[in-house]
Amino acid sequence: MSTRLCETASLELEVQSAVQQILTTMALNPSSNGHSAKKNACIFQNKITYTLYLLLQSFQGESLNTISKQCHYGSSVSFQGFDQIKQKLTEVIRQSQHDFAIKAANRRGTLTHITLKETADLVENTFNTECEMVMSALSIQQITSLINAFTKQEDIAQSLDLVFSRVIVNQDIDEGFQLSKQATYKLVEQISHSITGELCQLILTQHISQQHQEDFEQYLQTVRTLAEHFVSQSYLLNAPFLIDKTDFDNLE
Repeated sequence: MSTRLCETASLELEVQSAVQQILTTMALNPSSNGHSAKKNACIFQNKITYTLYLLLQSFQGESLNTISKQCHYGSSVSFQGFDQIKQKLTEVIRQSQHDFAIKAANRRGTLTHITLKETADLVENTFNTECEMVMSALSIQQITSLINAFTKQEDIAQSLDLVFSRVIVNQDIDEGFQLSKQATYKLVEQISHSITGELCQLILTQHISQQHQEDFEQYLQTVRTLAEHFVSQSYLLNAPFLIDKTDFDNLE
């Protein structure tokens, strides 16, 4: 039992490390110790966490799809579409919101709830296509090591759900913020319709044909190339996510 707990804790730390690396690279960490800056950074932190989960689940789903296609006896393996993956993430979020640690923090009044409007305003005013490209590319870079870590688990799907629900809980406790249910669903919906959603769709169809696999690889290369260019030239583009996040408090 203790060994399994240690493995889970190790995976949680790997996911948290990946999230923090992306936050740092994109300059999405709080620019000050102010309440507003920390709140905005928490929204971005959740966005990155959900992005990593969706991508990992997509790669896991693609693996299951491939097995189902190649093995005549693979009837127990069901096709995983992106809608199913989004539903799994919704369940993970629901579980995290009902965790005893979150409930205790809410009773103590140590968590500040972030509203739907706060989340929508910040994300809509900050992220354009180039920003989404950068986040997707950085997430893909982190995915390789995370996949290697999770493939050592006996039940990968269950481990993903357990680890990410705990990561979400720990992030909320550590930061002192929690996205409201409506704000969370809005953020997941936004990610699903972004570059990340397109990547997940391509990942899930790799097994269908050689053409799909080539399309995915080409798209991935495009994302990486644009992201590298954008990061290297960001100081010339006055990228909105590199400015002081407290400026967004004044946006109408």
